Amino acid sequence: MRINTSHTIYRPFDKEEPQANRDQASIISVLDEFLTRHPTLADAERSGIVKSQAVNPNSDLHWPYGVVPYTFDPSVLEKDKTAMLDGMATISSQTNVIFVELPDINHDGLAEYGPKDYISFSRVSGGVGSYSNLGRVGGKQMVAIHDSHKNNKIVVAHELMHALGFEHAQQHPNSTETIDIRLENVVEGYEHNFILSEGTIVGPYDPDSVMHYRESGLSNGNGPTIVIKPDATLPDGVYLGQRDHLSTGDIASINAVYKKDENSIPNGFDAEYYLEQNTDVADAFGEDNHQGAYIHWYRHGMQEGRAPSLAFDPKYYLEQNPVIAEELGSENYTGAYEHFINIGIHKGSRGSIHFDPKYYIEANPDLGLSVAIPIPGSDNSDVFIKTNYKGALDHWLIEGKDEGRAGSLNSETQT
Repeated sequence: MRINTSHTIYRPFDKEEPQANRDQASIISVLDEFLTRHPTLADAERSGIVKSQAVNPNSDLHWPYGVVPYTFDPSVLEKDKTAMLDGMATISSQTNVIFVELPDINHDGLAEYGPKDYISFSRVSGGVGSYSNLGRVGGKQMVAIHDSHKNNKIVVAHELMHALGFEHAQQHPNSTETIDIRLENVVEGYEHNFILSEGTIVGPYDPDSVMHYRESGLSNGNGPTIVIKPDATLPDGVYLGQRDHLSTGDIASINAVYKKDENSIPNGFDAEYYLEQNTDVADAFGEDNHQGAYIHWYRHGMQEGRAPSLAFDPKYYLEQNPVIAEELGSENYTGAYEHFINIGIHKGSRGSIHFDPKYYIEANPDLGLSVAIPIPGSDNSDVFIKTNYKGALDHWLIEGKDEGRAGSLNSETQT
């Protein structure tokens, strides 16, 4: 199994019925019509390129603590939610990933309530199949389920694995020992779904994976796209492209990436600190339940102004920055957190009495954080900031305070 944490949008043509009876021109026409209706996807879709990155256990591209917030688009009828809920349950009942529904409020207001990153289930019909983003890309991301798949929970699970960051099984480098890929038979522009992955490899090639295409997947009508080698045999009962179950390899791969209660620090949240400071949460969820702590914080604690870590106190941040408080509101603690993570920390702003990124970098020259790095989100790679303040925050939370490094002048070393 492979995982790819790139920001590239995953291709939407992931239908389950055979493609051999469809000519390439009609398929391209359908895709072009889809991209016309979704212009923000057009450049990524037509580029036909997936850029892989190495997996980082603390990467912002993963879902922190394996918690995936979700909501339903208004296009989804109540009767159609069953397979979506069952698809999530198929994953959560066998892995360390859990799905948590967001409050039923206006979608545009979600950023004012809780997590800004979440999946939104929607319905699609017509020629385009089910599709999903690849990994956590930031903000609202669609998991679109085609009407022909609305009763198939395993197709839903397939798309959710894409959202968790997993590519297709036929892209595993070791797949070449078992199958041959016929790129000449692939719908033009979708060859990337068959090109061997450059992402981090998690586990062996798995022909039983729910992420594997069938032999005719994305065929342009000129023949199969995947052929089993003459000297290769599949295990008994295994066939390519099954959509009946998560394979043993699927489950192991998800758990290898999303480890249970791994104490990573997603964007300044420290589960151990939060549970120590909030005994009511520890009593309700368990004193070692990092997932429960994270869920409570983004569902309740963030809005209540509870500090997510020693490095950030929303009340302190608003008190020290009256201009920001006037702009956001003196009790807009969610806004304070988002401002700090997205803007303040990159400028070296202090988030709490315990942590001053400028002091931390000056006091720890061995960390090499006083280097030029690209401004986050900038389209111009030549635009730099001189100091990696976000790196200072991450280092102190993950390693520094446990090593006995003080986070600020007016704070004792925190452990």
